[in-house]
Amino acid sequence: AGTFSVGAATVNFAVVALGGIVLGLAVGYLVGRVRDLLRAAQSTDALIEITVSLMTPFAAYLAAEMLGVSGILSVVSAGLYSGWRDPLRMEVETRRTAWSVWSTVLFWLNGLAFILLGLQFPAILATVSGRYSPAEILLAVGVVTGVAILARILWIFPGAYLPRLLSKHIRATEAAPTWQALLVTGWAGMRGTITLAAALSIPRFLADGRPFPARDIVIFLSFGVIVSTLLIQGTTLEWLICKLGLRADDTREKEDRLARIAAVEGGLKHLRASEAHQTTVADTTALTLIIAEYEHRLAELTAESETRALSRHHRKTGRHHRLNALRAERTVIDDLWRRDVITDDTHRPLQQLLDHEEAMLDAQSARDDEGAH
Repeated sequence: AGTFSVGAATVNFAVVALGGIVLGLAVGYLVGRVRDLLRAAQSTDALIEITVSLMTPFAAYLAAEMLGVSGILSVVSAGLYSGWRDPLRMEVETRRTAWSVWSTVLFWLNGLAFILLGLQFPAILATVSGRYSPAEILLAVGVVTGVAILARILWIFPGAYLPRLLSKHIRATEAAPTWQALLVTGWAGMRGTITLAAALSIPRFLADGRPFPARDIVIFLSFGVIVSTLLIQGTTLEWLICKLGLRADDTREKEDRLARIAAVEGGLKHLRASEAHQTTVADTTALTLIIAEYEHRLAELTAESETRALSRHHRKTGRHHRLNALRAERTVIDDLWRRDVITDDTHRPLQQLLDHEEAMLDAQSARDDEGAH
């Protein structure tokens, strides 16, 4: 029988973990380069790009399995890299479609992970109950849950303050987080699908055909930690926020306003630079109208809070009437289609156009509602 070596286990863990991270970053980079080349050759479209993005995690995981490093960390790092780069690579239509596809996929994957657990749980529970007493099981779940909660809290504080100590730029541009906010951030670390996926990724058998040791108890403890953190942290988070006296953070609203002002100013600068190149009265008139619209948007964004609130009210009223008009348009188009006045090929693009306009209005409403709170 082999002997356990702490040093060897530590080195092996580091190799498996770091190898998975590095491999995932490499896969994300290579896939991104392939997509850049396809786009440069004009041989790709939204469906191909989204298919490639869906295949990226499989490529990262299979490559990690072949090299004997962490498949979970490889997938996560590939996803983080792709999530950082993809929004800058994709065209507008691709980006819109990709968000919809990935939202649906993530919803199904979250559900599928717990379905798989449910299918395996009776056998796992029977195995664990046969080896350990209820007291031992509860103690193990309690200890692992406590360590998971404590480890996150202990990591949050140095993770927030250490970069400030090392970077003058961060100290100059970002306000120091309060200990209350960091405590809430640490307490908000409920476990979920990633924890479960990591446990379920443990193989059933070793290379020599023997069952993987303690696989059942690891999966059981993972499930126990998920349930415990949801019950303990999830039900007490609101109480903790109130107890610490935390208030809503307006950082996101300020960033949103700053970004929108910068974007509108950039667009306005480009439009004004284009004025000198207009050769017809019609072009000049059209450009003048667009510039006036941008100037109005900029005035709204830079106005005082009372003026912005009044502008939000006007926009809300305007959107209400526009939505009603869009619904009336859709009713007419659908009626023409049902009466065979127009074909599917005509009806479908018009319907998509109206859907897109309504989605834009809904997104603007949601953004204004966030800014009002």
